[in-house]
Amino acid sequence: GAICSMNGGRFFRSSTSKRDALIEIEGESGNVKLRALIDTGNLVHEPLSGKGVIFSSLGACKNALDEDTYKALLLYFDVNKMPECLSFGIRFVPSKMICGEVILPAIRFKSVRMKIGKKVKDIDVYVAFLKNDFIEGYDAVISSEVII
Repeated sequence: GAICSMNGGRFFRSSTSKRDALIEIEGESGNVKLRALIDTGNLVHEPLSGKGVIFSSLGACKNALDEDTYKALLLYFDVNKMPECLSFGIRFVPSKMICGEVILPAIRFKSVRMKIGKKVKDIDVYVAFLKNDFIEGYDAVISSEVII
């Protein structure tokens, strides 16, 4: 038992001690690759399904979104002002950020694949969009909880 615990600890420590991951998103209109910062403090989940959430700028995911969805998100980024007819397929994720509580639009894409080093894993998550770009050099933020 001790050997299993020790080896398991090494595995999980090495998988979460990395600082970034490559995220490949396949959408209805195309694919995008994002460089994601791994954030141990990101514990946000989509409230209905309980699935994890990746945060990305809307612009970084533009090529994976169909044109109508992208325009709806761009024009009505404030989810309180989005007409109901445009919100089909979009989930709304509450989140606490430095600026306070916000509700962000999120989409579940056809597939999301995460690559850390040589490890590749398909993950079932929502991608929540921020209007602004991210920390320099990163397109997204992913929870370390999603990695395990």
